[in-house]
Amino acid sequence: MQRKQYDLIQETLYSKTLPNGLQVLILPKADYHKVYGIFTTHFGSNIQKIRNRDTQELHEIPAGAAHFLEHKLFEGPDGEDAFQLFMHQGANANAFTNNHQTSYLFDGSFDISQNIEILLDFVQNPAFTPEGVAKEKGIITQEILMYLDQPISRGLQALMEHLYPNHPAGMDITGSVESVNATTYEALKLAYDTFYHPSQMVLVIVGQVDPEATMELIAHNQAGKTFQPTPFEGVFDPIEAPPLPPSHIEMAVAQPFVFAGLRMDAESLPSGQDRLRLELVSDIFLELLMGPSSPTFQAWLNDAIIDANFGFNIEMEPHTHHLLMYTTSMDAEATLKAWQSHLSQWQHSAHFTREAFAQVVRGTIGDHLQLLNSLEGIAYNLTDGALNHYDVLASLSLLKEISFDEVLAYGEQYIQAASWTSVTLQPKKS
Repeated sequence: MQRKQYDLIQETLYSKTLPNGLQVLILPKADYHKVYGIFTTHFGSNIQKIRNRDTQELHEIPAGAAHFLEHKLFEGPDGEDAFQLFMHQGANANAFTNNHQTSYLFDGSFDISQNIEILLDFVQNPAFTPEGVAKEKGIITQEILMYLDQPISRGLQALMEHLYPNHPAGMDITGSVESVNATTYEALKLAYDTFYHPSQMVLVIVGQVDPEATMELIAHNQAGKTFQPTPFEGVFDPIEAPPLPPSHIEMAVAQPFVFAGLRMDAESLPSGQDRLRLELVSDIFLELLMGPSSPTFQAWLNDAIIDANFGFNIEMEPHTHHLLMYTTSMDAEATLKAWQSHLSQWQHSAHFTREAFAQVVRGTIGDHLQLLNSLEGIAYNLTDGALNHYDVLASLSLLKEISFDEVLAYGEQYIQAASWTSVTLQPKKS
């Protein structure tokens, strides 16, 4: 087991790759009474094709299969699902799927060893059946329809479809009603066999644990199981179609919801620790561009370009890289015009100064220090680091090194060459 000390943040990370390939990360927090565990596979909605490495044969899996499989793994062999098992141990359980991962998690203060074994066992011993798959279709269909009734969820999904048309990266993580109804037991079993081998997964434990005893517990659990190597691998289709032009959707809303995005180059993104550095650079750039401390943010509020619903972020994932913005506005056209003008002339923003940069960096360092008080936040970040092959606990050191020129270079390389699109949800005409 490797032990790495981070003097700057006074944390120690223990890590080991087990003989079956499972990557385990443990960060003890002695002053906390809770433990957070998250077990993740690098399989999300972006993958809809599986290839046999030996024969090169391609298999298609329906959109939303990763999310569907997440639902079914909680199904126990005797009608008792994993939620009940955790509840018996006084723990909370949950799971989520996004474009590039599926994660299963728990948090609890008691019987931590048993909870870790429950987490490993229910994910690694699937009990779902063809009958259970058929029954689940109606449940997931209702979930899809529920999100379609929520303006922000629907608008963001429509924006992703505009940014990445006819591609899994732009499709709803839950799939569509049609793709869910087309999902078969065989497709889910193939996806499970491909992506749930321990060598494709990472387990992160954060909280009040003994790292040596916990690692021994996990190693013993894994040594008692047999995992056959898989000849299959996921295939990510190249993104070729340009973004769709701006559009409008009528919906039962009281005022317009405005969504806009920039699709940026993803192929030139660096990997490893350079990738983490660029993510931090993009966070600083975005805060200078339109963060709450920027003059632009205040001017937009004063001019009713945005309101309290304003949200924005840059997402930098394998194969995708984009900026998303949304708000409610009584004048959608004015909002979109202001946003597009600001993005096209960001270099002239009064907030892009070395003084403002230094202030934003200080604030970002404070945010990262505060995040170290969140077991959940640490676990999520360690998981992201493992999936993307970087050391996320080195973030503070990197923040102290990043220069103002790097932030400007990010804008020049990625923002200026990006493709713009938008979606507006308009109130239905009476």
